[in-house]
Formats: sequence, C-alpha cells, structure tokens
Amino acid sequence: MPYLEESEVQRLPLNISAMIAGHKVSRIHVDGGSGVEVIYEHCFLRFDRDIRDRLEEDSIPLVGFNNSVSHLLGKIKLPVTVGVGDRVRTINLTFTVVRAPSKYNAILGRPGIGDLQAQASTPHRALVFQTPKGLEWVKSAYEVVSSVSKGEEPGKTQGKKVEEWVLCDKFPEQTVKVGSHLSDKCKSALKELLLHNLDVFAF
Repeated sequence: MPYLEESEVQRLPLNISAMIAGHKVSRIHVDGGSGVEVIYEHCFLRFDRDIRDRLEEDSIPLVGFNNSVSHLLGKIKLPVTVGVGDRVRTINLTFTVVRAPSKYNAILGRPGIGDLQAQASTPHRALVFQTPKGLEWVKSAYEVVSSVSKGEEPGKTQGKKVEEWVLCDKFPEQTVKVGSHLSDKCKSALKELLLHNLDVFAF
C-alpha cells in the first residue's frame, strides 16, 4: 500500500459494490472482523425466485459483538464477481441470510477477503487484489457523512433530520441532502439511482 499523508487518510467504513449471482449489489460492508459472509433479508428478497429457492436451512445462531442474536433465514452459496472491466475475480461464497435492520445490503467477511486474496485498507479506502490482468483497486463508496437536523447542533432532537450524502469521491465537497421522512427503501433506491447516473446529474 502506498504511503498516505495525514490529510489523505480515510477513516470511514469500507463499502464496495459487486456482482452477486448476476445482480449488482451496492453497500457491501467489508469487515475483516466478521467470520461469515452475510446478506440481509431486504437485499436477498430482490434476487430472482430461482436463486431464492436455493436457500438452505441453518439453525446455528449468529451472535453480534454486543451478544445480540440475529434471526437466520438460512445459508446459500452464490458466485461473487469483484472488480471493474477486465480486472475482475469471481469466487463462490456461502452467505448467511439474516433478518435484521441494516443500512448495508451484505457483509464481506474474513472468508471472502481470504478467498479473494485481497487486502482491505480503510485508510486507503480500497480493497486490493490480483487478477489475471493485473492489480485491481476497488474503491469504497462514501458513507452518509452526517445526520444532523438543519440549523441544529448534533444531538438535538428538534426539527427534521437531514442526511447528507457524498456520491462522488472525487468531489467530496459536493453533497446531496435528503430528508429523514423518506423510508429506508426509498432512500436506498434514490441513492442507487444517483450513483448509477453520476454523469447525468449536475451537483
């Protein structure tokens, strides 16, 4: 990994996009502390029926860092393609499908990072791995950078909260503000629309 100046170091979570079973899935959280790959139910339900029918039962509970137990729907093995253009790698991963609220669609844990033979670097905001065509850097998408009510200090509860998104990492000063009255499903669809059409929208 190249040296970074202090001003270049990133501290936000590492989130990538990948093709899972032929579906483009964004907001995949790269978590080297997770011993399993996870797909959340709200994402899994958007897969084709023939894929969902391959789900196998699994009774082993999934316990979080705060000892909370998540409800498992089962496990499923799916092909995952990571990278852009001709610099891609495809691996088969076993995902645990979880019914739990999350802003992420999936989690790429230690097994997946290992199978990719990748290095995950939060400071560089990238997942790096070798492909037959050379080294590939999968850059992280920005997280929501704030969730503060307009005209208020953080922590205040009056007024409606506004989420501020950075959609293009080349221009972090250009943001989109979204009201909290939108549902999570609507915000997810809106963010995906904006990210997929960055060349159309002028901020």
